[in-house]
Amino acid sequence: MTDKSKQAKAIVRIERIHLEEDTAKLIHGDINGKKVSLIDFNRSDLPLIEIASKPDIKSPEQAYEYAKKIRETVRYLGIGDGDMEKGGMRLEANISLQTREQFDNGKLPDYKVEVKNINSFNYMKQAVDYEIIRQEKLLNNGEKISQETRGFNSSKQVTFSQRSKENAADYRYFPDPDIPEIVFNSTQIGKWRKELPPTQTAII
Repeated sequence: MTDKSKQAKAIVRIERIHLEEDTAKLIHGDINGKKVSLIDFNRSDLPLIEIASKPDIKSPEQAYEYAKKIRETVRYLGIGDGDMEKGGMRLEANISLQTREQFDNGKLPDYKVEVKNINSFNYMKQAVDYEIIRQEKLLNNGEKISQETRGFNSSKQVTFSQRSKENAADYRYFPDPDIPEIVFNSTQIGKWRKELPPTQTAII
């Protein structure tokens, strides 16, 4: 088995899952020869589930398989259609490269580049492929990589800078004031776990 095959079958842990609300969709285009950005509010207030994984993904191939497994699970459980074309699922990849010293010491890089709003498994793989090459060149030249958010141009198969990226503390998460704190004990959790339908294996 090749290294890439082993990576594709590795376990990817989940850091957190949280609920959000959709706000609006930006549509960029031309009207009467002028470039404009329109706002579509039709999806406003729709609930969203954001799944953030731990930094366990080691290759573009593994990212591809992991994302597909998430969509398969969502469809199997009947909680979403995962339709990329209709905005039912979006992919966002965080890419950073470890130095040999960081790898040997089990340390993560001190930066993170996020490629947002990808609407295809193949595009995500291409974006990660491109970022690995781009970042490797910068690091080999002794340059520091900016922590930023980037987009992906599927026609040119390149990523492009959009804005500087906030640190986790800058997201300003706060509890919903209308939802009281809920604490579950191990007995309740065990009971609910037994009532869940069987799912596919978590190993991809």
